[in-house]
Amino acid sequence: MAAATWRPPSTIRSAPTHWPRTAWPRCCAATQFSIAIAVIVAILSTSIGVVLGAIAGFFRGWVDSMISRFIDLVLVIPAIVLVGVLSRNSFGSSATNGGGGGNWYIIALFLGLTAGPASPG
Repeated sequence: MAAATWRPPSTIRSAPTHWPRTAWPRCCAATQFSIAIAVIVAILSTSIGVVLGAIAGFFRGWVDSMISRFIDLVLVIPAIVLVGVLSRNSFGSSATNGGGGGNWYIIALFLGLTAGPASPG
């Protein structure tokens, strides 16, 4: 039986591209986009929730009732399905497949708009 020969580790660690990158830089790059989307969604949804709550509380009556019915309508539609459909149909496949470039803010905008009226306020 022949002795097993050991080779030194490769510099390319499961990178599907030609660039020799490890998992850590990819995770850091993905985290930047995730945090940016989370911040935009949080600010946008909080702003929409506060404005709608303030309008409903100030005017009361039928205005409060209409805003409440609108929020009930938004809560019935699953937000993640709506975001997927809107971003796919409005901006092509580049907004949803991750490789299309700078369209990540479109998904953040749609998430903020659909989460805003559902925010407690």
